[in-house]
Amino acid sequence: MIIIILLNLLFYYIAAKNHLFSKKKTRIILFLGFLVEILLFVIYRVSLYYMGREVYFSDAETYWKNTLEILYTGSSTGYNGLYYYICAIVQKASPFIWVGWNNLFNITCLNLSFVMIAKFIKEKDKDEKKLQLFTFLSLMNPFIIFGLMRNLKDSLFLLIVISVCFITNQYIQTKSQKTKVLIILALLFIAYIFTDIRPWGFIIPIVAILYIIQHQKRQKYIFDRKSVLILLGVALAIGVAIIFAIPAISNNIRIWTPITFSSLADRGIFTTIVGLGKFVIAPGPIRAFLGGEFFEHSMSSGNIMAGIGEIMWWLSLIPIVITVLIQRQKIFNIKTWSGFLKILVFSTLAYIIIYTMQYGGSGELRLKSVFYVLSYAIFFQIFDIVDFKKHRAITIIVTILMTAVFAIISASSLTTG
Repeated sequence: MIIIILLNLLFYYIAAKNHLFSKKKTRIILFLGFLVEILLFVIYRVSLYYMGREVYFSDAETYWKNTLEILYTGSSTGYNGLYYYICAIVQKASPFIWVGWNNLFNITCLNLSFVMIAKFIKEKDKDEKKLQLFTFLSLMNPFIIFGLMRNLKDSLFLLIVISVCFITNQYIQTKSQKTKVLIILALLFIAYIFTDIRPWGFIIPIVAILYIIQHQKRQKYIFDRKSVLILLGVALAIGVAIIFAIPAISNNIRIWTPITFSSLADRGIFTTIVGLGKFVIAPGPIRAFLGGEFFEHSMSSGNIMAGIGEIMWWLSLIPIVITVLIQRQKIFNIKTWSGFLKILVFSTLAYIIIYTMQYGGSGELRLKSVFYVLSYAIFFQIFDIVDFKKHRAITIIVTILMTAVFAIISASSLTTG
């Protein structure tokens, strides 16, 4: 509980420092978003209680079991150890042991990721229209909240990805050599620990470091004695970090690369390419509402949350596609992108490609929840808000076509498991 409070204080610090919610309408939407989160959390916990369960199924159950092992025996042999060690710390910093603290921690991770993204969206649109839409779509979507608040590692993965993007951008902006050294060390540390959250996760901070190196090459420095000592210190730190990081990284590559490519080979290239679209559109509202028929594990309240959230996602896809078609030149205007956005785009593309290769686009709800947040974050940083009244023709055409596509997908979902 103490950790949750501290993270929430960090949320308000970032928001206040960057004047993120200066307009009354934005503050109201944010407040309603928090209310939705708490309401869905209560519904989720009550639903589990009446199901006679303490925690959700599948991985969530395993992670809670591993967390309890840490708390009562001091060790656990479970996989993805970083997450349940953090869960154990959250429990130890709380007044009593209750899996609900972990659910609240996950919601807090989502909120902290949100406020860091909001900082960069606000910089792009001073009138806060984008910020208001992003707040509504990310903090009021039941699919996202349900997918991330369960006792799973995905909310922590999202927070780490956004943190990497955030501190990479801070490196570009700061003039302090000490701060730059600390950021490099932080990225190396994240590359090391990320292997215990996602096997391929180390790629993201490594790419961030490569981006920093590429950015440094364009800068002109006067090397004095102090700068040389700093560089030597960084080189030493990198060497030490590599010694510790390589075994963990190489082990993950050795185990998971054959698994991923084996899944790709079994599925075939064409099916995998189709899976890219499936990853974006599936599961759809009908599958979500009827989760008991299509998913291995489900709960009635969770199905309703997922169904409502999918309707929100599908409806948001139509204006997103229209905006991209109208302002498509902005996609290639990469020079105007911040360091935050560049690393975020890479992370999202890597996320989609890897899980499409592994699952053919039919990933779990929690994977889609992360994707939705990342997608909204990218969209609102690249594109301007469109006045659809000025583009009636393309709006009507795209709306009809996408509605037809969604209808076909919904109909097929009733006959296929």
